Amino acid sequence: MGELAAELVRLNVDVIVVDGPAAAKPAKAATADIPIVFTLATDPVADGLVASMARPGGNLTGLTLSVGYELVAKRVELLKDIKPDLARLGILRNPANPSAGFYSGEAEKAGRVLGLTMRTFDARSPSDLEAAFAAMVEWRADGVATLNDGMFYSQRERVVTLARENRLAGVHPETVFVEAGGLISYGPSLPDLFLRAATYVEKILKGAKPADLPIEQPTKFELVVNLKTARALGLTVSRDFLLRADEVIE
Repeated sequence: MGELAAELVRLNVDVIVVDGPAAAKPAKAATADIPIVFTLATDPVADGLVASMARPGGNLTGLTLSVGYELVAKRVELLKDIKPDLARLGILRNPANPSAGFYSGEAEKAGRVLGLTMRTFDARSPSDLEAAFAAMVEWRADGVATLNDGMFYSQRERVVTLARENRLAGVHPETVFVEAGGLISYGPSLPDLFLRAATYVEKILKGAKPADLPIEQPTKFELVVNLKTARALGLTVSRDFLLRADEVIE
């Protein structure tokens, strides 16, 4: 990633657009002069990308992926809505993610309110996924909440396949998980975030400085449900839930 950032700097591009903190950090290290617009950041202040949300300072600005950790709690509630008999919830997290502790804490708080028994299962790399799901099954989980993480995103097909094969009702942070066969997802619209990133690029090309462009949060959220997966898990999705969904995959 650092080599790609360095190459862009050598090309002397006008703006660099990056996807998430894993790409933003090497880009920031490569240049303090070329404007950088990031998307899908979790906590850009905590990640050291910007000085503050209102006044980023430096040469970076962009959009966050979340409005706070409470989105994780909302996902747990939605999973309980679609599977009312949910009792034992496994939380799939990558402990290497700096936000993993906060995310899992929010999930656990929501689960306690709903009367769920919960346990966290860690996967640091793709090779850990199968063992994590095997441990969930041994623990007798009947649901899984996937936390935000780039590795899980890239391995989404494997994540949802393992959930389905082990008959675990799953809730995920992005629509692409449900498109790959997951049960439900709730989170910001990624296409909307990238479209909004384009407006930042336009402003910068017209003379605006990244330091003066506040970091923006998502404003459009999507609830997506996969009915084929629901049927495979023996779930009957209520009409009320379907009416709440922004997209239903048949």
